[in-house]
Amino acid sequence: MRGANIFVGVTVVLWLVIASIGFSLIQGVVSQHVPGYPSSAQIRFLVIYPLLIAATLVVCAWLCNRGAGRPALLGCLSGTAMLVFFPYFLGFGGGV
Repeated sequence: MRGANIFVGVTVVLWLVIASIGFSLIQGVVSQHVPGYPSSAQIRFLVIYPLLIAATLVVCAWLCNRGAGRPALLGCLSGTAMLVFFPYFLGFGGGV
């Protein structure tokens, strides 16, 4: 169970870093007073979704540790969140 918990911790930290970067990007746009920006879709994409993924992983880790320890389930969830991390991060660049 310890390895699965460490994997969850690393994945949660990555998603929190993404949320932090997204928040600083939103703050940069707000400080420039650009009309119409940031939109609610940008706020959701840059801040809310990464926080939701991190919170979901923490809750799943808590439930798996509290219940009948399921390290395989926890590892699969963390692995999926880690695999989604890199394509999701590509969206921060605005695309080509």
